[in-house]
Amino acid sequence: MPRSAEPALEVSGSLSFTLDAPDGGASGQISGEGNRVVVSTDDPVAAFRAATARGPGQNSVGAVADLLAASGLVLQVTGPRGTVATLGDGVESRLGDLLAGSRRVRPGDVRAVRPLAVTQARSMLAPSTRRVVMLGAAPVAFAVLSRVRTRR
Repeated sequence: MPRSAEPALEVSGSLSFTLDAPDGGASGQISGEGNRVVVSTDDPVAAFRAATARGPGQNSVGAVADLLAASGLVLQVTGPRGTVATLGDGVESRLGDLLAGSRRVRPGDVRAVRPLAVTQARSMLAPSTRRVVMLGAAPVAFAVLSRVRTRR
């Protein structure tokens, strides 16, 4: 999809928000100028859970990114550890296509994305599968740590 010379929509302003969810909530700020919108939150994991709790859920992230791009808008989501994701116009990411179903989603900094990725992985695995994964990972972790200690 080619970028338009001028954004189809422009935004200007800011607002604060609070999201409530059964397992906790999040607060933050949304600000925008021109074709760029920034969502800053104190807890990206809780914000993601609350925002995707109803409707199509996390599968909607790619669709939202495509709609933003078609409207000429860019959305950047940030948390305490940096940029979590950038969606919309001018964004091109193969990884976003794999994770969210749209090349218009670019995951952010590893430090910022890690808590969300870990939480999503845990929620996707059944409790019995988690135990098997942890039991399988324990010997590997032990072997790596043993090797590191012997090299010192």
